[in-house]
Amino acid sequence: MFTREHFELMSAVASRVAPENESKLVELSNKHDFSLLFLKESGFTFRVNTKTKVIKIPYGGLEYLWTFSLKAWLLYQAYAQAQLNGEQNLDLETINGYAGTSQLTEYLKESLYAESYDPNKNFSALISVEEIDQEVATEIFLCALGWIIWHEIAHIELGHSSLEINTLSIQEEKDADLYSTNWILSSSTIAAESKKRIVGITIALLAIQSLELDSKSCFKGTHPDASNRIFDNLSQHSEIGDEISQAMSIVTLQSMTKIDIAPMSDLNFSDMLGEALYQINVNKR
Repeated sequence: MFTREHFELMSAVASRVAPENESKLVELSNKHDFSLLFLKESGFTFRVNTKTKVIKIPYGGLEYLWTFSLKAWLLYQAYAQAQLNGEQNLDLETINGYAGTSQLTEYLKESLYAESYDPNKNFSALISVEEIDQEVATEIFLCALGWIIWHEIAHIELGHSSLEINTLSIQEEKDADLYSTNWILSSSTIAAESKKRIVGITIALLAIQSLELDSKSCFKGTHPDASNRIFDNLSQHSEIGDEISQAMSIVTLQSMTKIDIAPMSDLNFSDMLGEALYQINVNKR
């Protein structure tokens, strides 16, 4: 389980998702003198004050992002195995630890809208998955968080003038998305590392999509539609050819929206993902 001790390491780890860019990171840090501020608050409102250059990270958002990462990883593994077995349906009840993880994810989602943050919650009884799965979820989570942090840094570097993120234009949000994606992926030369990073980016955007489906979402009217953000960011680096992120997107979107997607025999992963995102947009109308 993601514990309080991890918070102390967050800044150093998450902002160095792309270690090959460390010299550029130092240069940007010296140029802007930005900092991270971890807040004991609920909500998924990762944000930046472009005047003070302080990036604000809510603990509630961190908890939700980690459990969402674990849930998506468990779904993906079961989905991949079902495909290998030639199964037509995915029985969620047979996924080890999924029920508790899903319950916790939904609880934390509701907690994001609470008036205050409760730091004394105990989730250990709900999490019953293999340690290796928790470790993988943490790696995905750190990449997802790294993308979010670099998105906020992009607002500073690109000269966006608004003081808080929720007043920025949709175009500025798109520009910050692509800046962060390119920062994390463009210099990676190891295929396995690139795959991990793009999965992290995918999870960050899927987590946002999961909240955007809620009428209480903080993203409505202030950010591009999450489904469009997923497509835009994945298509920028399609040469990676990462079917893992596409498959993870498909099964996670299915679990969130109950949309029907054509079976594997009819469409490839890329087409299936495009169909899923299209149906989400159609259902919004």
